[in-house]
Amino acid sequence: MADHHAAMRSNELLRTTLSLLLTAPKGMDVEYTYGGLGDVDGRSCNVVIASFGGQSFKLFLDSSSNLPAALAYKGLGQPRVMKFDHEKSAPTGDGKDVIFFKREGGPGEMTDIMVKFSDYRSVNGVHLPFTWTQTDETFNVTSYEINPANIAEKFQNQTVMVRTRKPDGQ
Repeated sequence: MADHHAAMRSNELLRTTLSLLLTAPKGMDVEYTYGGLGDVDGRSCNVVIASFGGQSFKLFLDSSSNLPAALAYKGLGQPRVMKFDHEKSAPTGDGKDVIFFKREGGPGEMTDIMVKFSDYRSVNGVHLPFTWTQTDETFNVTSYEINPANIAEKFQNQTVMVRTRKPDGQ
């Protein structure tokens, strides 16, 4: 299960670039197939299936605009965090809040995940979503920077590593 989780995490870059740019990062040989027609919140969509490294992603493209409406894939279920209002001392007695973790369906269960995109705006001629919704969580983007002049400064003294698995599992 740990290997599978690591592979899922390494495909996060692939999921993000597919969602935003409709393309895979350089060096990732992704296979695309037409998956038919679909529906996202009442919007008619064309479904494109992108496969890489033993995992597939369904990209829902709005039929009228061809912009991504959603990305669906199988992933590990996320724990739900609940905080209760009433005070209860922590076991160590340090007065911290008590937080409970609950994972639906058991630990390590694979679940269907869908990220929906909306509120598209043009940023330097590229249409990008400013709202991402997954289950009951919404992420609002405040801004994007496309090819900033000072990009080298932004990544100075940082190492970025991307691990991927070849389709044959190596």
